[in-house]
Order: sequence, then C-alpha cells, then structure tokens
Amino acid sequence: MTARRCAILVNGRAGGGRRVHEVGRCARALISRGWHVEIQSPSDQVALRVAVRQATADAFDCLVIAGGDGTWHDAMQVLATTHIPVALLPIGTGDDNARSLGFPARDPEALASMIDAGATTQIDLGRITCQGENRWFSGIASIGFDSQVNARANGYQHLPGTLRYLVAAARELTTFEPGTYTVTCDGGTAQEVTTKVQAMLIAIGNGGFYGGGMAICPDYQLDDGLLDATVITVLPRWRFVTTLPTVYRGTHVHDEAVTTLRASRLEVQGGQELVYADGEYVGRLPITLESIPGALTIVSA
Repeated sequence: MTARRCAILVNGRAGGGRRVHEVGRCARALISRGWHVEIQSPSDQVALRVAVRQATADAFDCLVIAGGDGTWHDAMQVLATTHIPVALLPIGTGDDNARSLGFPARDPEALASMIDAGATTQIDLGRITCQGENRWFSGIASIGFDSQVNARANGYQHLPGTLRYLVAAARELTTFEPGTYTVTCDGGTAQEVTTKVQAMLIAIGNGGFYGGGMAICPDYQLDDGLLDATVITVLPRWRFVTTLPTVYRGTHVHDEAVTTLRASRLEVQGGQELVYADGEYVGRLPITLESIPGALTIVSA
C-alpha cells in the first residue's frame, strides 16, 4: 500500500519563531501513522506561493500550512478553487483563522489525528475586488477603526496577538474619527439594499474572529454562501471602549449601536479608507466583496 503524502510549508518567522517546534511534532505524529511527510520552509511570500502551486501540482494527499494568519492568507491566493485538502497548523500570533476553521491550537498531535482520519469539507471563501485586483480571504475584512488598528498593530510584532491589538486600539482611540460609508448589499438578509451610514467600523466575515480572539461575526457559517457584516455606528469614545470587551464574547451584536446582516455580495464606498483582510493590507475603498461557495477544501474533525 502506497503511503499517503503530506507537504508541510512552514513560515519559521510566524509568531517570532516561538512555536516552530510544533511542526516537528506534527510531522512525527503523521509519520508514526504511516504518512510520508515533506517539510519545506519558503523564504518569503513569493516562495510560499510557488511552493503551494508545486504541492497542488504534485497531488499531495494533504497540504499543511504552518504559520499565522498572514501565511494562511498568502496561501489562500493560490489554494482557492484547487480543492487539495488543506490544514492550518497555527504557530502565529493571533491565529484567528484557526479559531474560525476549527483547527486545534498548541496541539499538533491533534491536528495530525484530524489529517490521518481523512475527513474533509468544502467551505466558502470571501473574494475582494479592490483597485482592479482580486484577493481571497477566509477570515475577516475590516474597514474603519479596525483597519487603522491593524496598521498600528503590525508595528508591535514583539507583543502577543491579543495584547498587540489592545495596545494598538488604545493608541488609535486618541486620534480616531468615524467614517461615512455607503454599503450596498445583495442577497441574504438584505435584498438590493443601499445604506449610507456613519460608523466606527465595518467588519465583513467569511469566518468569525479577528484581533486575537474577538468574535466580531459570531453567527458566521463557513458553508452558507453568505458573508456576515457587523457595523458599529458612531459612539462616544467611552461607550466604544466598554463595547470592545463584549466582542470577545460575541455579545456585542445585541447592542443597539450594532447592526448585523448577511449578504452574498457587498459593496462599500467611502473616501480612501484602509482595507485589511485576515490582518493583511488589501488596499483602499471602494471595494466589492463576494462569497464564493465551496472554494476551499479543508481537513475537518
């Protein structure tokens, strides 16, 4: 019987390299189950995408991306619509995509067990069109306060995910001004609706988490063909600060200042606001976001 083959692509810089030892633990657990494992460490974003393309062409039985949300995001740009079974070994800082997708954190042996069991599922991905280019994402696209915080937080690489976000958020609050946006939704709970809104932030999720564990879109579903949007309207700074902790529990959606909706396609316009997705810079408004059903095949429990 031919051994099943798994490629593990490692970003050794993810999370400051503090958890890269988990790659070896996952590999050993797979080998003990009869798998043939190949480990590669692409040197940069371009090399990662080349390695992903090669892994899909070589028809591995499973591809493991070992890194953080940024590594996963880069891999998605190649993996979308290929349908090779893929898993995420989260060794980054925030690891919010692992939360959304159901991959175990700090337990590489458990991930190896999932892979060995062979169960897979097809999930949706979000696709952003911004400045004439398309970008895939599996987690959250953010506009407004959160995108500004992302820009700040990327400079605090020495801090863990949740603390990095909180420090960046505290500093951003001192200067942040709400934006005015025009949001057009099609499908889902909003049929052909256009709304002009002044808001602190707009978060649009294929998944549910960002910011190191904030459940910004708590009712997300990975296979419903819809994106979840959470809009927090203008609040006094003290109210906004008191709302932030509730986002970790997902209870913020019950606040009267929060609007949620689901749509298969959204357009957002409003000045030249920054746009981030999976914590990575995408561009500036305007943007169009779509849910693409069944675009990715992931290992499942």
